[in-house]
Amino acid sequence: MAQEAIMLFDDYQESRITLKSGITVTVKLNFDTAGQKIYYRQNDNLMEMTNCHLIDTIRVADRKFVWKDDRLCEFILHEGEVIYINWKFRESFVGKEGAMGLTTQGKAETYYVPGLNSTHSFESSARYRDNTEVYTRKNENTYYFSIGGTEFKVRRVNELYKAFPEYATSLKTWSKKHDIQMLNASDALQTIGYLFDCTRSDAE
Repeated sequence: MAQEAIMLFDDYQESRITLKSGITVTVKLNFDTAGQKIYYRQNDNLMEMTNCHLIDTIRVADRKFVWKDDRLCEFILHEGEVIYINWKFRESFVGKEGAMGLTTQGKAETYYVPGLNSTHSFESSARYRDNTEVYTRKNENTYYFSIGGTEFKVRRVNELYKAFPEYATSLKTWSKKHDIQMLNASDALQTIGYLFDCTRSDAE
């Protein structure tokens, strides 16, 4: 089954796109985190943005995005260090809500907005789920950061332990103490920030 579109913003946002050629355009856009595609409004149609490798930056209010590793990533300056987040969410079927609000398990099934995976315009109508179906949203973000001139790409805390075995014990102790969950973006940024602190301390 195709994954339903899960947009980063609640609505299409006024955005300023600067291309690598220096050309700047302003459009209302949104980002489908599930399908990893950028969509924008053109007249009364929604269009998929192509040739995204030509993008230098996208600014949405005070947020900055870049096209990196063939995907849209948000530029984050966390305690003086640069971290990029590729936002990615998916919905997982939990069950159906029955009498008394109890949830019963059932077969996983997702629906999609027609035409979303096409380069053509698509109608904004959607195929809705049965309103008794219960889904949970899962975070599958990827985080990019550089230490000592080397770039790292991680999604899970275990990947940090593997990439930095010398700090694995400290990271585990710190994560347990602060009840850190890497599936929470704020916690993930804090964990990577703590790793920066560890490497800086060793460098001093």
